[in-house]
Amino acid sequence: MCIRDRGNPIPSLAVGASELCTTVGGTPHSVTNAEFVLGGTIDNVGQAIADEFGPVTDPHTIPIISGVGGISLIKSGSWVDGNGDGYAQVGETINYTFTVTNSGTLPLTNVTLSDTVGGITVSGGPIANLALGAVDNTTFTATYLVTQADIDADSGDPAFGFKDNTATVTGQCVGPECPVSAPDDERVLLPKNPILNLVKSANLTIVTDVDTEVDYSYVISNTGNVTLTGITLVDNNVDAPPVCDWTGLTVGELAPGESVPCTAMHTIIQAERDAGAVTNTATADSNETPEVSDNVIIPVPFIGVVKTVDAPFNTNGDPITAAGQDVVYTYTVTNNTFQPHDVP
Repeated sequence: MCIRDRGNPIPSLAVGASELCTTVGGTPHSVTNAEFVLGGTIDNVGQAIADEFGPVTDPHTIPIISGVGGISLIKSGSWVDGNGDGYAQVGETINYTFTVTNSGTLPLTNVTLSDTVGGITVSGGPIANLALGAVDNTTFTATYLVTQADIDADSGDPAFGFKDNTATVTGQCVGPECPVSAPDDERVLLPKNPILNLVKSANLTIVTDVDTEVDYSYVISNTGNVTLTGITLVDNNVDAPPVCDWTGLTVGELAPGESVPCTAMHTIIQAERDAGAVTNTATADSNETPEVSDNVIIPVPFIGVVKTVDAPFNTNGDPITAAGQDVVYTYTVTNNTFQPHDVP
């Protein structure tokens, strides 16, 4: 081995001979961070001196491709079914995790994360140092509490609401493209369960006379997890359409857990008395659910009598031709009530 130090020269070098030499002590040049960041070249000149000749030199240039800052983010969210019913509820939690990667060629420091949507609570960080190629998936976490607007949101699939949001990670470095940041979006689907319920009742359990007025009451309820809109109520046998009291509510809408009372009236007619019962069906509907129905049957009891004439006068209409002829009448009495009666 030869070195540049005159204290340890090559003793002699024959004609045509050569010898490989290294830097002093065989130590290579380590590229400094400043050289790497600034780029450019590393310029070096080698020099040989002999007793018989003056110095000769050979320059050498090595280009440096400068370091570039880079960072990437993967955000993942999962809805937690707090009550285990398979459907999202207001106040249940979405948990988020974040995977941060140094995707550049410079070390990163003071890596921070922010979320652009209100209501997201971010914990952890900053990351003090993130080496080249390093991946961190434990420092940052976040939580979010589901709202009714999230469940009601139109995801394009009627079975799901959703929560969208974006997080951004930022890292500090020295060099081109610094500081660096990267966003990532995440959509979490929230299962919907729209349910419309209808209960109908009457103020009377039995009616005996024509022209009796029956008051009907209805309760329309939202027992699901989705706000219901466009709510309607019809009844096929009332004197006027049902009227609902929307006081304190948005007309035609019910949030989960809300209900609205409605009323209608019907006057008994002879045909219903003859039929022995008053039957009608109410139907409620909404934009988010299939229609639901409930009916009430009110008995209208009576005792009926049908009188007929026996033969021969009943069929051919034969006239009575002599005194003493018998005319026989038959009576059919029907008890359309709920208890026995004596018929005199």
